[in-house]
Amino acid sequence: MYYKIIVFFAVCFSLSVLLAGTISGYFTFECAEPTSFMMAYASIVKVSDIGSIDFTSLPYSIVSPPDWSFSITADFYDDTAYYAVGGIIISTIEPGNPMGVFPENPFHTVSGNAGGIEIVIDDTVDLCINATTTGGEFEDIYVNIYDAIPEFFAGEPASLERTSPLPDTLYTITDIPAGPKYVEVFKDLNGNEELDIDEPSAFYESPESNIVFAVGGFHDTIRVSLDLSSVSEWKSTIEGIALRVFPSPFNSAANIEVILPGVSDATLEIFDISGKSVLNRDVHGSSSFPWRPEGVPCGLYIVNVSAAGRTIQRRVLYVK
Repeated sequence: MYYKIIVFFAVCFSLSVLLAGTISGYFTFECAEPTSFMMAYASIVKVSDIGSIDFTSLPYSIVSPPDWSFSITADFYDDTAYYAVGGIIISTIEPGNPMGVFPENPFHTVSGNAGGIEIVIDDTVDLCINATTTGGEFEDIYVNIYDAIPEFFAGEPASLERTSPLPDTLYTITDIPAGPKYVEVFKDLNGNEELDIDEPSAFYESPESNIVFAVGGFHDTIRVSLDLSSVSEWKSTIEGIALRVFPSPFNSAANIEVILPGVSDATLEIFDISGKSVLNRDVHGSSSFPWRPEGVPCGLYIVNVSAAGRTIQRRVLYVK
């Protein structure tokens, strides 16, 4: 009898963890409240899923003025950390649409519920960059900020949005149009204020994702470490064939850039970590193209370019 009672309460407890709960809150604005727009929404994202978001499957709520409140009902788990994100699509999906997050992210539910979640909405953001270097001095360091909206919504490679010099290891880039971003730090070796193939570079990465949500309520410092130990080899590399693959990690498409000075043809091949070839193509002259993996699992891949008896290799991490 007592055994049955214990089992009954254990089952009830398990079901209480799985039963649908509600997360509710509201928007506040650091920019002007829009008077006309196409859609406003709030969504809940698992922290563990932030690097491979499927927007079509997120629990969401439509948000409307004047109170800008939301209520989202779904299966929420108390042992899971969540982000609350929101946005307003003015006319098209593009950088600068007002977006925001709950500034105390991440948060947990209690019995599947959470209330009073404030999502701070803004259309521009200041990003604080903390860049450090190893194997070389901190000079001629720049940051590239990429718009990741094409990747999120169309499966296209992210596009370069802004390049700014970093005069110090801790520096704030102001008035970034709101939206998901990639942040890349590089050393400008030839003084043209842009990233060239094989110049040392590094993307921001975190345990969850290399995506930066540059939106209202985001106040984290973006930390990037740049290895300059290969700078002495840069001239001999740039005079021959060169290969760049970015971003890494990526979750839908990676850009591959090949430079073939004085060489007309090359072979590009991509291998998985076991050595199996997943792509083989000819490259005619210097070129740039996206790689969109199909039918292959997530993991580390090796990109080789061979020409004139020489091979260059880069590694790239594919995540979902």
